Amino acid sequence: MKRRNWDAKTKTKVVLEGLSGLSVSEICSEYGIQQNQYYRWRDQFLSEDYVSPEH
Repeated sequence: MKRRNWDAKTKTKVVLEGLSGLSVSEICSEYGIQQNQYYRWRDQFLSEDYVSPEH
């Protein structure tokens, strides 16, 4: 399977959808990612080291 590169804007959108209450499994199916990938992005997003895509 070919590896995809996700930009910060898309990662943020995916994480925010999950944090807003949507089902993580549905989000992952929609974007074609594994749940562990979502949780890795979420943890990165919630960490103090996260830099917003606008900066």
